[in-house]
Amino acid sequence: ELTPLFGQPDWFLGILPSQAGNLKVLDTARWIMPDRYRDDFRQGLQYVISVQGYEWGLAVHQVSRSLRLDPNEIKWRSQRGQRPWLAGTVIEHMCALLDVAELAELIASGAVKQLNRSK
Repeated sequence: ELTPLFGQPDWFLGILPSQAGNLKVLDTARWIMPDRYRDDFRQGLQYVISVQGYEWGLAVHQVSRSLRLDPNEIKWRSQRGQRPWLAGTVIEHMCALLDVAELAELIASGAVKQLNRSK
């Protein structure tokens, strides 16, 4: 059960207790593509993907399976200016491959910016 926190950005859904500690859960779609976000995207979010070593979790609608990827299966992005968190596209599955370290850094800096704006 998520515990919402007052005064957080709209992409911040709340805190989720876990065995590893509290996870800060964000609405992945709202954070990644705010210009194309619709409120109905939030319906049906059922799972949180966490990555060991990070205090953030990504809310998602479903988790199909985990895959072991060969670097040749990925169309790597050569320039990441606008979306530094997007490492590439997994061609066979037509899905995004996230750079977790970059994503975590951007999330943390975005949270700091939001907190500074509300002061």
